[in-house]
Amino acid sequence: MNSKELRIGNLVNRKYSDDTIKIDSITGYDLWHSEQLSDVRHLVEWNSLHPVPITDEWLLKFGFWKDNLNNTYLIGPNKLRPIFYIKLYKKFEMGFIKHDYLNDNNIYISLGGSDRQYIHILQNLYFTIIGTELELKE
Repeated sequence: MNSKELRIGNLVNRKYSDDTIKIDSITGYDLWHSEQLSDVRHLVEWNSLHPVPITDEWLLKFGFWKDNLNNTYLIGPNKLRPIFYIKLYKKFEMGFIKHDYLNDNNIYISLGGSDRQYIHILQNLYFTIIGTELELKE
């Protein structure tokens, strides 16, 4: 994982445990995170982190719902107006959805696939395209 890929709010794993942490601040070359329900901040070394793989479980935690017909995960203000999609099966693909009001249908605009299927990349891409943070719903 490249340190330049991370931004505040990204979720990453600690290398030698199953702990997932949220980056709270970045100062120079240092990463910081706070424990849940605590104001205590901890310094985290870049080389002690690794990316969180995108899984069905993580997508559901972020509020995506599954379209079983197309093996696609969708997210948006409601199920009639999804704004972002992910396909995990056969070929990984992410993209956004534009609604065509004239014909009352959704147009899927693919951003292509990637070998790097990680939560922090999804969070960064979602923020860049949609303009809001992708937050956990649980």
